[in-house]
Amino acid sequence: MGSDEVRELILRARRGDHGALGKLLERYRRYFHSMARDELDSRLNRRIDASDIVQESFLDAQRGFAKFEGAEEDDLIHWLRRVVLHNVIEQARHHKGAQKRSLDREITGTRSGGHRDSTIASEESSVGSRMVRREESDILFQTMEALPVAQREAVRLHYLDGWAVRQIAEYLDRTEVGVAGLIKRGVRSLRQSLSEEGNH
Repeated sequence: MGSDEVRELILRARRGDHGALGKLLERYRRYFHSMARDELDSRLNRRIDASDIVQESFLDAQRGFAKFEGAEEDDLIHWLRRVVLHNVIEQARHHKGAQKRSLDREITGTRSGGHRDSTIASEESSVGSRMVRREESDILFQTMEALPVAQREAVRLHYLDGWAVRQIAEYLDRTEVGVAGLIKRGVRSLRQSLSEEGNH
């Protein structure tokens, strides 16, 4: 299937041709299956079927295709990647109970996935030491809620869900530098807020 044929299928799909959309999605099934499998860590791969994630993502894509505004194959692949990544994150969160973990454990080195990005390593150490001394995680999560939405999402994905900056950048449709900046500013705000709370 050439690029012209793909472009024509996209145009037909945007006009409401479900058959054309189905052909497009099947074209990328193996690619996104491989991507979903690679994004899941080894422990989750034993419990979550990448095929199920892809199928759910394709159903989401069919339901939400009206939101897709691109016309080229690269546009479609980029859009579908975000849909698949979103479902990977949701499945990982469900199985790992990420929202119930304390952020201090994540920052101080018990994450199972991802690597520490050098741009925020120094922030991790200082914030982590502060959080370890917290007996209640409720204060931390309340503090996170006060962060700007983009910062809160980047910090949550990086520390709670263990995602690398590269993955977050793809999901949020931002540059890696931009995401690293969001995380750094978010962590700095958390450190300041927690410090002020401790002085009260």
